[in-house]
This record gives sequence, C-alpha cells and structure tokens, in this order.
Amino acid sequence: MNIRVFESEDIEQCADDFVTAFNSPPWNEGWSTVRSKEYITDTFHHPKFIGFILTEDNQNLAYALCYKRYWWSASDKYQLYVELFFVCPDHQHKGYGSALMNHMAEYAKKQNMRSLALLTKKGFECYDFYHAKEFTDIESLVFMSKQIK
Repeated sequence: MNIRVFESEDIEQCADDFVTAFNSPPWNEGWSTVRSKEYITDTFHHPKFIGFILTEDNQNLAYALCYKRYWWSASDKYQLYVELFFVCPDHQHKGYGSALMNHMAEYAKKQNMRSLALLTKKGFECYDFYHAKEFTDIESLVFMSKQIK
C-alpha cells in the first residue's frame, strides 16, 4: 500500500473511478464521465488544492481531494477541507479508507492545521465511518440549497 500526492495526470482515472463509485449503491447518482472530470478538474485547480491517492500494485484504490482554507474562528491555522473522499467500490471494507484518512490527519498535523472538515449524507455508511474517525456533527450549521426555477 502506498499513498502519494494527486497530480494532474490522475484526473482521468479519478473521473472514471468516481463515476463507478457514485453511480453505484448507496449513492446511485447518475454522474457522467464528462461531468465528473469537470468536477475533479475544478477541484484540482483550487489555488490551495492538496490531494492524495492510495494505491496498491499500481492500482488506484482510494482518493482524497482537499484544499486548505481558513474558517470563521479567530485561529490563524488552516483547516483541511475534504471536497471529495472515496474508496473504489471493489476495495471498500479493507482498511484503505482508514489508512487514507489517517494519512490526511497526519498531513494536517505536520502542516499545523487545526482540523479536517467535510460534508456527507446522514444515514449512509460513510456517515458512520466518519464518526468512527472522530468527526463530529456541527449542530449549529446546516447545508442549504435553493433550486433555481
């Protein structure tokens, strides 16, 4: 098992793996390769992007696409915001997600960041995974969206 930095050359494979992961249960979201590539490319071009890929036997098994950001607190430390985190479906429940998450936490600690943050769906298995990794719900915040008609 190896964890390396995400590079521009990884966008195509990540987009393909993203479609496989998020068009499968429990997500069943209906992503196209074109849209997933656009999403990943936009994230990659964030000015404070940092990404990681967990590989084994030259195969990409898990991805974390993140960026550094300041948040509302008075702290002068960055937060590592996790825009996208997934393990390829055939490789879930084998410890790869935990290994990648631990790597991200160590990276954040070495960079003197104050936290990791992300959004996920309640009631899904990933929600329990993040809780097991000591993420907590922030009761004072809610994700909101308005449909444009």
